[in-house]
Amino acid sequence: MVALGGALGATCRWAVAELTGSTDWPWALLIVNVVGSFLLGVALVGGASPGLEMLRLGAGVGFCGGLTTFSGFAVASVRLLDDERTAAATIFVLASVVLGAGALIAGMRTRHQGVRT
Repeated sequence: MVALGGALGATCRWAVAELTGSTDWPWALLIVNVVGSFLLGVALVGGASPGLEMLRLGAGVGFCGGLTTFSGFAVASVRLLDDERTAAATIFVLASVVLGAGALIAGMRTRHQGVRT
């Protein structure tokens, strides 16, 4: 389940990168990391139910792990700095962390809002 989820997540990350194209701003990384954080929050809460361990592993560890990328985040941040775009790098880092954490919390709260996972 983890391998299958990881393959699907990585494929989705590639598709988002292809759809957003090459830009001066790492939109694809920001999108996949925020969406992946939200989905991980949903998976953590939904997979906490008895008998759903495989769902949590496949969706959380596999899919979200394949979709999101800390190494890509690090590379994009350093490239912005290397291009002497300090303000852009700072905004990217802050946006990634704040939006990612917020998305995770929002995903975890979906269960409490009546969304069944």
